[in-house]
Amino acid sequence: MSERACLLCAVYRRDAAPRPYERPQVDEACRHRLDNQINDVRNLFLRLANPEPAPVDDRRYARLDKGRPTGEYRLADPTAAVGGMAPTRGRSNQPNVSGSKEPGLPIDITTVDLLAPARIGSVRDTLVPATEPEPATVTGRRVVVGPDGPEIEQVEYQILAKRPVLDESGQQKMVPTGDQTGPISVATVLDEIVRDWRDALFPHEHLPVPTVPTLTAWLLNRSTTACDRHPAIADHAAEIRQIRGALYRALGEGEPLPQVMWGVLCRTDGCNDVSQLVKRPESAYHVECDACGRLYTEQEYHEWTKHLANQIRPKGRRSAGGLPAWATATAEALQAPAGAADRRAPTPASQPDQG
Repeated sequence: MSERACLLCAVYRRDAAPRPYERPQVDEACRHRLDNQINDVRNLFLRLANPEPAPVDDRRYARLDKGRPTGEYRLADPTAAVGGMAPTRGRSNQPNVSGSKEPGLPIDITTVDLLAPARIGSVRDTLVPATEPEPATVTGRRVVVGPDGPEIEQVEYQILAKRPVLDESGQQKMVPTGDQTGPISVATVLDEIVRDWRDALFPHEHLPVPTVPTLTAWLLNRSTTACDRHPAIADHAAEIRQIRGALYRALGEGEPLPQVMWGVLCRTDGCNDVSQLVKRPESAYHVECDACGRLYTEQEYHEWTKHLANQIRPKGRRSAGGLPAWATATAEALQAPAGAADRRAPTPASQPDQG
């Protein structure tokens, strides 16, 4: 791998080789992706914190007394007078028996966890060495009674031993124990990243107010310096990507997929792969090259595709490399004189019967 490999490509492009960077540590496309995802976290958090109001059933029905209308009306939904309420879980009709599952809370716990305020020192899963089972042969001893009395006998038996798992660098791989449930709040994750950046790069600055809009604005204003100098920028980008995905899931949405610009070459010299240009919905740029990281504005992309069209089909012809064989044959057949088809040699199936 190149010494100038981008650190964030392992986060955003895990299935591709890291791109070389021009500025220290991170290439331009990944810098832009980090800023976009920080901004996405802010917008998604505000959407989750300020949901659309629940629909109110304001229908009314006449109150009856022994089948006769009394002239009074009642609301179909009693809670409509106070603005209505969100759907809640109904009670099960099944009887409670030993071992029944504990009923869930009438709230979305994941949403409450994500919207919780920042808490310093929040409990996280403890990291322990990763292991995997491996069959092993163990030699033991046991006492048996023989003709001459008790004696010690050695025996061998198979067991499943735990073998440590190593990462690519040969170090012990650490994994969370999984004894903690529920996501860490968005404000807590951002506050920890802000504190890390402040301690490492901006020691003379004051910490911002630990609210999500303030924290994201602070990170956006200093992301360029963090990409240049912070050694753990990849870990922070991975945490921001994780909470972004958690917010999408809490909203019941999926992350937007990039749109591939099929058949379009990149403008960068040496980047000869086709269909590597993608359009990301969250990006301020129109198109990005996934191979070299070049960013195109909407005007630049339209000018480049127009230039490609003029080079490939000047006056309705293809200049570079010619047309494919099937297209050439079709074009020649269409341009042939009308009687040329009649002068073709008859096929065996069309020859007259000589019998």
